[in-house]
Amino acid sequence: MTGRRLTVILKALDACNGACTFCSVGPAGRSRMSTPDLDLFVEEMRVYSAAAGVTSLNITFHGGEPTLMGHEWIDHACGRARALLPGVSFSMQSNLLSVTPGMIEVIGRHRIDLGSSIDPFCGERRDASGRDAFPAWLAGFRRVSEAGLAVGAIFVVTRAALGRARELLAIAESLGQCSGSAFGLQLNPVYPQGRAAGEVDTLVTPAELGAFLVDAWEAWEDRGRRIRLAPFETLATHFGPDAERKPLVCSFGGACADSHVGVDFDLRVAGCGRRLDSKAFAGSLRERRLAEILETGEERIAVRRRAAILERGECSGCPWFATCHGGCPDDACLAYGDVG
Repeated sequence: MTGRRLTVILKALDACNGACTFCSVGPAGRSRMSTPDLDLFVEEMRVYSAAAGVTSLNITFHGGEPTLMGHEWIDHACGRARALLPGVSFSMQSNLLSVTPGMIEVIGRHRIDLGSSIDPFCGERRDASGRDAFPAWLAGFRRVSEAGLAVGAIFVVTRAALGRARELLAIAESLGQCSGSAFGLQLNPVYPQGRAAGEVDTLVTPAELGAFLVDAWEAWEDRGRRIRLAPFETLATHFGPDAERKPLVCSFGGACADSHVGVDFDLRVAGCGRRLDSKAFAGSLRERRLAEILETGEERIAVRRRAAILERGECSGCPWFATCHGGCPDDACLAYGDVG
């Protein structure tokens, strides 16, 4: 565990100013992390990082919609973490619908890597009133870009998006031209939980998702790779010379049990942000130390052993195992009820 990188997904609230049709979290709530609980969270991260040899720690503000915590809370959280966690970095996943000047200043001052989510043509990302959120998103994107902040986005592939990969990449290129830097786009499948659970008009089959990804890859190549496209950018270097390879991350890395953890507004701990959404809690920082939760939790142990077991079993002989390591444990749980 020496020299470990650790990403902590901090879902400090479950409130949201959006009403996306495919939201995997479900209906928005009103819970938010208190300042004393934030202090307890930071102290637990300090103790754990020192004991576990974590040398690179990233705290990702997530939700819900993290900007609804207010810029003063985010500023305090970053300041508190910097005081106790040497070398900590920050990220934020925001829908950009309520990015105030104060929040933009805090994001810039603390060098928070800003991610977002985009839906330029399906109309499935909506605000709390049920309206298409893209016009408001575009206004927020312009505000943060004019402040000199780079922002990328996730696009969720739903049934309404099928056949439109090339159109999506062209729009992403245009956004990059507006901001003056290559736009970062990540393609995610819609997850069958939360609002999307059981929605046949929203969910896509593996074959349909595969066809969309092939179209996106071919468009990316044809257009000269003018955007940063995940996961393809990392995969492209993975199959190239060793000196150019970028590390595979998240589920592709095969070691997410040691690289990610999720903590919510009530100090409940799960394997990552998605496992928080799935309510797969391993324990609470109110009751046990973080090290005990992470090292003794049954699911954590199962995920840690998962790749080796799959390689000897169902994935034996697969030529792509070294790249996918059996895929995402949360996807496995959604499909089969078992992270294994």
